[in-house]
Amino acid sequence: MSQAVNTHITRGVDWIEADAPADQWTLAGLERLVEAIDSADRGGAAKIALHAPGLFRLGLEWAVDPDFRAGVGTVVAAIERARAPVIALLAEGARDVGLEIAVACSARLAAEGTTLQSNVLRHGLVPAFGTCGRIRDGWGEGAALLLLSGRPFPAADAQHLALVQACYRPGDDEPNGLSLVQEVSGANAARPALDPEATDAWRRRIGRSGRGRLAHQVLLKLLSEASPVSRKAENAAFIQCLNDPQHRALLHVATAEAKAAQVPGVDPALAEPVHRAAVVGSGTMGGGIAMCFADAGIEVTVLDLDEAALERGRQVIERNYAVAVQRGSLSAQERDARLARIRTTTEYRDLAQADVVVEAVFEDLGLKQAVFARLTDVMRPDALLATNTSGLDIDRIGEVTRAPERVIGMHFFSPANVMTLLEVVRGANTSPAAIATAMGLAKRMEKVGVLAGNCPGFIGNRLLRGYIQQANELVLDGALVAQVDAVLRDFGLPMGPFQMMDLTGLDVGWRARKANGREPAPSERVHDRLCEQERFGQKSGAGFYRYGEDRRVPVPDPSVDALIAEVALEAGRTRRDIPDEEVLERCLFPLINEGARVLEEGMALRASDIDVTYVHGYGFPAHRGGPMYHAEQLGLAHIVARLEELAAEGGAFWAPAPLLQQRAAAEGTFSAD
Repeated sequence: MSQAVNTHITRGVDWIEADAPADQWTLAGLERLVEAIDSADRGGAAKIALHAPGLFRLGLEWAVDPDFRAGVGTVVAAIERARAPVIALLAEGARDVGLEIAVACSARLAAEGTTLQSNVLRHGLVPAFGTCGRIRDGWGEGAALLLLSGRPFPAADAQHLALVQACYRPGDDEPNGLSLVQEVSGANAARPALDPEATDAWRRRIGRSGRGRLAHQVLLKLLSEASPVSRKAENAAFIQCLNDPQHRALLHVATAEAKAAQVPGVDPALAEPVHRAAVVGSGTMGGGIAMCFADAGIEVTVLDLDEAALERGRQVIERNYAVAVQRGSLSAQERDARLARIRTTTEYRDLAQADVVVEAVFEDLGLKQAVFARLTDVMRPDALLATNTSGLDIDRIGEVTRAPERVIGMHFFSPANVMTLLEVVRGANTSPAAIATAMGLAKRMEKVGVLAGNCPGFIGNRLLRGYIQQANELVLDGALVAQVDAVLRDFGLPMGPFQMMDLTGLDVGWRARKANGREPAPSERVHDRLCEQERFGQKSGAGFYRYGEDRRVPVPDPSVDALIAEVALEAGRTRRDIPDEEVLERCLFPLINEGARVLEEGMALRASDIDVTYVHGYGFPAHRGGPMYHAEQLGLAHIVARLEELAAEGGAFWAPAPLLQQRAAAEGTFSAD
């Protein structure tokens, strides 16, 4: 396809314009762009403005092609050798390869309302085209994080991080951003170098966020070299990552996220507009959900019948925003705007005009039904009624309302303002419009929405039960608490099951068992004994671990190992040394097996939806692709054979799911789902 690259001079600025969209650039088009830049520079241009919206939107798929990657390299080289400053006009924002081209320019001007995003590390690759050198040589912590985080940054935030010099309003200037082009000056080399402490801080942050990921390790090695980062080394690093299985797993996750937004039989156009929201409950979840609405530009009213609780919740929200400002990820002006969107009340009638309400009270069916009975009396008939339950029956909650078709589950994960997963749960009566509205809200909140069926625990917590059960059984059989957690952390999870249980609180299940008079299973007796000693987890300073001033650091406690051995003896268990491989299999294979059952029952639309749920909601390492993708890499026949061995020793819990057996026998995969 022929690509036009036009040049003209306006008020002393050499303009280079190319209107080809991102998916239609060719090598010939890149060559013409290089010629235009070189020609303008030879002609003595004072400034060169590069207005090529599609160029700055080139995705990572273009970098995978070696010829096109080389062509992009020639464009970057032309920008770098130009004596005149080259100014990128980001009329449609920038992403991936296009963002790296923009970063090579002397300055960047972005149209208001656009975003910048780089998925390079998120897809298991490293930046190329000289970007590693630019990050290393003084781009600043904020700009480096923008280039490496995978998050979309509004142009205004990119300006706050000094990656964008100014924002312009399209149509107010002629041509786009002309007056700003005339004003902007300086080149990348003029930036002050980072001080060593700041450099070390964001390098540590990259290291923490990419534990176990090849691309992060390769990038940190490049940035730590004593000599400047060469293009040859950068390209070799890119190719190394491109050919690694981690890139394929991360690409699977990215593709799965896009698929999860597509619900068969539900047209996104059915989504109803949401201008005002309400949240019932001002605790940790309620406050976090309110922040999600406020962050998305939606006014939200938080209801709690306890004024003191409302005030505590408001203070927590204010502290959360203050931390974001302190870290530099949010401007003070934007913080004030978000806080202004959050109101509080103790009266149900103040929720009457909300387009959507999310109930976030204690996980008790009777309490939630009472809340929904009040809501159905005060809310508009067309309002969406959502519950944040983590596993209760949506239909039972909705049966007390006059409009069960408007009732839906919106299961946020804690902390709601940080976690990226939103399980959208449909009941038997939930309408397509309600589903479309909830899925649309997930996207607006920059969360990954996954549709789940109405079963105990939905997708995520249903799978989690077997994982937790086996962790508890493993320590009774002879494994140590610290050993089990270490094996799962080495696999790539941010924390092991026992540290996670300490984080969520051991007393929740204990109190529920006491309330209903149920006798604990042997694996639950350890929890109960700990709770009887007021060891409730992190919040009490002790649970399976002890915790000092820094509650994030668990300290192994020999007394807990002794308590577990005592409970095992009482239960008649013979303890033995448990190899790490067995720990990993007994924790992960229940996830895979139950995932197959969830898929077979239609509680998840696709196997990849289960992967997305576990990557975004439970910390399953994205570079392993999620539990179902990981199962395919291990081989379904291998997993079935091992489950059958475990079933022969440990009973029906380990019986392979019928769908898993079928796929293994047919040498198939879950990928078609």
